[in-house]
Amino acid sequence: MKKIILYLLLLVTCHAGAQAIVVPDANFMAKLLASSPTNNIAKDSGGDSIAIDADEDGIITVAEAEDVRELNVSGSNINSLTGIEYFIDMRVLNCSNNVINGSLSLTSLTDLREINCSNNQLTSLLINGLDHLEILDCGVNQLSVLELTGLGYLESLACNDNNLGSLDVSSNTELSYLSFANNDLVTLFIKNGADEAFDAANWSTNPTLEYICADEFQVATIQGYSSLSATTQVNSYCSYAPGGVYNRITGVVKFDGNNNGYCSDVDDYAIPSLRLKVTGGTENYEDEIFTKADGSFIFYVGLGEYHITPVFENEYFTSSVVAGANFTVVDGAEMVRDICVHKTAANHPDVEVVIAPLTDAQPGMNAIYKMIYKNKGNQTVASGNVTCLWDSERFSYVYASPFIDVIGTDTYTWNYTGLKPFECREIIMELNVNSPTDTTPVNVGDVLEFEMTINPGSDDMPGDNAFYFNQPVVGNLSSNTITCIEGDVVSPDAIGEYLHYVVNFENTGTQTANFVVVEMDVDTDQFDIASLRLVNSSATTTSRVAGNRITFRIENANMNAADHGNILFKQKSKFNLTSGATVTSTARVFYDYNAPVQTNDANTTFAVLSAGDFEMDNSVKLYPNPSKGIVKIEADTTIKIIYLYDIQGRQLEAGFNNEDNAVLDVSERAAGIYFVKIITEKGMKVEKLIRE
Repeated sequence: MKKIILYLLLLVTCHAGAQAIVVPDANFMAKLLASSPTNNIAKDSGGDSIAIDADEDGIITVAEAEDVRELNVSGSNINSLTGIEYFIDMRVLNCSNNVINGSLSLTSLTDLREINCSNNQLTSLLINGLDHLEILDCGVNQLSVLELTGLGYLESLACNDNNLGSLDVSSNTELSYLSFANNDLVTLFIKNGADEAFDAANWSTNPTLEYICADEFQVATIQGYSSLSATTQVNSYCSYAPGGVYNRITGVVKFDGNNNGYCSDVDDYAIPSLRLKVTGGTENYEDEIFTKADGSFIFYVGLGEYHITPVFENEYFTSSVVAGANFTVVDGAEMVRDICVHKTAANHPDVEVVIAPLTDAQPGMNAIYKMIYKNKGNQTVASGNVTCLWDSERFSYVYASPFIDVIGTDTYTWNYTGLKPFECREIIMELNVNSPTDTTPVNVGDVLEFEMTINPGSDDMPGDNAFYFNQPVVGNLSSNTITCIEGDVVSPDAIGEYLHYVVNFENTGTQTANFVVVEMDVDTDQFDIASLRLVNSSATTTSRVAGNRITFRIENANMNAADHGNILFKQKSKFNLTSGATVTSTARVFYDYNAPVQTNDANTTFAVLSAGDFEMDNSVKLYPNPSKGIVKIEADTTIKIIYLYDIQGRQLEAGFNNEDNAVLDVSERAAGIYFVKIITEKGMKVEKLIRE
């Protein structure tokens, strides 16, 4: 019985090998039958020319097709390659210069290394699964789509003279040559880690090319091609990850909430927006990022050993020693290196506040503000409150979230409890600006005053427990802007200190933006880029510092037309700037693959309060002066606002009044010289005040 079964198996195998393949195209069949040891139509595994029809019976069997390693049927007026699917051991196929039309599927020829199907009439080429393919020439056809995913060994690609609207070689990490001239390309994705050589005609013969996503090291070179259209956008922002093959270091940064030396308890929690630095590798690599909202991070690295270090804003914290991540090969490996942050032995209470405009202020329109308060210290603040002071005569309340706990005259107060180290909370407030016809009119050019404070305010750095913001009223709303919240002019005393910036962006297009990138080049002669900190953002942000460039990326933004977003950050000016110096920040906002939207320039000058601000209004009286505490202020008309400045012109506080008399308490101020600016309905007066 066993002999019978074996005989049947051999019979079936022999029959399968002897099966004749169907080749409907007469010219293709004629070319196959014409192969012989004296021409180069077909070659075997040894590289020798062969006759495919070895037994000269006028048919091609499956077995005979499987003996072919190289096949050249170029220039034979072939219309169809049906039957090619049986040449399953073929390495090289040249079917160029024919009239093959429609679709050509080579997916069954999984050992192919080289394909030349150029100069045909192909509208579709199916080559998925050809994992060993190294060379592909499909130029001069009618292809509108070319799928190259999974061709990890592809080294050379010529797809010129087709109808391609988009070309994506981002998965072809070994690519060294690329020709795509004379297509209808709109988008080109070549971010693959490879440094391809390009045909010069690539750029000049694709006039509709709008966007190129390239590796970072290629961007400047491609931008420099004179034949590239000036409107073509070139960057690396189509993905956050770099192109090519890389290794990854991932992890989560947590705070040791119960101070037991570990970060694995329920009291421990993730730290968002913490700056991290990675160093090491065989090429002395450096990179800096900020943790995401969930405390997670990812670094993309190559060969060698790498170390990650948290970059704390103040010396209130330490971190556990993180083991190095050592990679001996670059193969897509991932190592997890979680980081545990601990408080120092000494307690450091430290909170901060900032208020940022999310929209312009326009007469008669609503304006939106974001108030941020954060625990920068290393111990939980059990309870406290934040207060916003604003002029209710010039605004009317619309909305606040969370809702206000205490409503006073020109003040709103929000109570809080359990503000943990690194925790940041926000308040959104919407106000309606008076129109020019209201009882208290607001006109273009007016300045709206805000003050935000936090209690308890006695901590290691009391200077940031209050924040003052003056917003000019404008006639037209802007959509993509950057604002230095401290203002256009600040005291020279602020040199070397933090300036806060908010980038407000709006999708002014008609299509939904899937991702948004805010890009800034920091002038390192003006700013200390090592001090830059992400304070808050409207959505989860992946942020990176590379050289002097900072990028804030929002993945899965799904920003519909007219949707808004914002990024709030701070950075210190250089300490060696002098009075009269101006610092400038600007940003570019990328929505998907479109040209970036350039913001305005935010210029801030360090200057002493000018003499022009000291216009006299003799109806205002201030006494006693000198004073040890309580100062009385009187005027003939309503006193609207009172400002207190130090001798350098730095604003210390502001208060609204709306009566013809007021009281200023300086009992908590240090002895010295101050200036008091009083704004009335008639004008303004500045008095020098001596605190004894």
